[in-house]
Amino acid sequence: MNLIKSTMVIAILTSVLLSFASSAANLAGQWKGNLEIGQQSVPIIFNVTQESDKLSATMDSPLQGAKDIPVKSVEVNGNKVAFNIAVAGARYEASFEGGKLIGNWNQSGQSFPLQMEQGATAAVKKN
Repeated sequence: MNLIKSTMVIAILTSVLLSFASSAANLAGQWKGNLEIGQQSVPIIFNVTQESDKLSATMDSPLQGAKDIPVKSVEVNGNKVAFNIAVAGARYEASFEGGKLIGNWNQSGQSFPLQMEQGATAAVKKN
């Protein structure tokens, strides 16, 4: 009976670890979206890289002429991800759904919906 329980625990842990690794691997690359703030659309780009099991990122805000803004941390928990942009006092929290990141940009006590798509061909509006 203990062998069966041990085998089940190992199978569950393996499944969880593979799910985490798969989510993290899917995040590597460039993510683009438009932050809608009132009447203004602000393009946001995350450049995510992976070294062994750690994700890191920079952020670009082309409308503001900002490139390679450091992202303090990239947190992954299952299908959820959070980008902490300390220099901007901002945090983007999203779920990985259907190949997209769907979530909210939180900054200065306000929250704005932000959907991001992966890849160089993802559309970013320019005002």
